[in-house]
Amino acid sequence: MKKRIRLLRLVSRLLSLIISLAVFIPIAITFHIFTNTKDTYRTIPSPSSTAAALLVRQYQAGSDYAYPSPSTGYYPSTFATATYPYTSSTASPTATSLPASDSDDPTSRTPWHANTRAWPTYLYFATSLFSLILNLIILLSYTLSIRAANVVAAVNTLFDYTILLFNLAFWIVTVVIYRVEKDLNGVSDDIWGWSCSAGAQSIQELFDDVVDFNSMCDLQSGSWIAGIVQVVATFLSLATWIYVVRRWKVKKRKTTMIMSN
Repeated sequence: MKKRIRLLRLVSRLLSLIISLAVFIPIAITFHIFTNTKDTYRTIPSPSSTAAALLVRQYQAGSDYAYPSPSTGYYPSTFATATYPYTSSTASPTATSLPASDSDDPTSRTPWHANTRAWPTYLYFATSLFSLILNLIILLSYTLSIRAANVVAAVNTLFDYTILLFNLAFWIVTVVIYRVEKDLNGVSDDIWGWSCSAGAQSIQELFDDVVDFNSMCDLQSGSWIAGIVQVVATFLSLATWIYVVRRWKVKKRKTTMIMSN
């Protein structure tokens, strides 16, 4: 029975490692791209007076493209000057709230939202990294040395329920936070939300040599789905482990009773 439990734990850890890799690799790529491009600037020409006047007329006519969206922070890509910064999320885009029409000074921006909330991605990255390291250490202990495996198994036996429950709870919280923070309050100012937003697409051509927003969107969506799988796998692992341990205890009790009689 002990051998079966050990084998079950080995298989469980192997599957956990594979899932951890599926979560970690996409979010690690996302983390790397963001940290290496967040200070990359491109120069954008300011809107001309003609473009500004056109925006006002379209706004008065009720066109969807007449004003900058608070969720994107920049004008739609319909206009050649689509990326001028949006400075007020509440003021109506009248002639006074539009960029000065008599200024042709260029402006600079990064490929990301002006007020990017990066912490949800950092939290997700840290959780996936911790999970990957933990699963890798335990799996290596099994494969490199039986004695080391027994040591790790003994530690896990002592804290098994606590570790699994903590891992499950932590992953549930992290996955939920990561999804809830995406496009929070309709504003795509997080890394995942911005990568999938219309605002990002409107400046894609300008930053073609820096970041591919479609790929970034797919990477983060895939990592989140893998995180859901991680939660399910951890829950099943916990449930299976509880079932196996209880059966082992029952069998041990019966054996003891038979020997005592």
